[in-house]
Amino acid sequence: MRYVALTHPTFKDILKRFFMSILIRQSTIILPDRQTLIGDVYIQHGKIAAIAPSLDRTELSGDDQPLEIIEAQGLTLLAGVSKHRV
Repeated sequence: MRYVALTHPTFKDILKRFFMSILIRQSTIILPDRQTLIGDVYIQHGKIAAIAPSLDRTELSGDDQPLEIIEAQGLTLLAGVSKHRV
């Protein structure tokens, strides 16, 4: 039997992730006013910076931070919800 050691992220890893830019593409987005939209969400420095039907990644790379792209087609995203236990 093999065991896999699970490690907790270091503080440095958490900070790196927080300052990274993230583009979540083509998810079903439920907005705070309960409208839905299929589109992209751009997160910069831990905050939602843009929501649109389509965002061009070349326009988002203005800062020097790496851009992580998450393909979320078929998934639902609750924009602006901070509690994950509902």
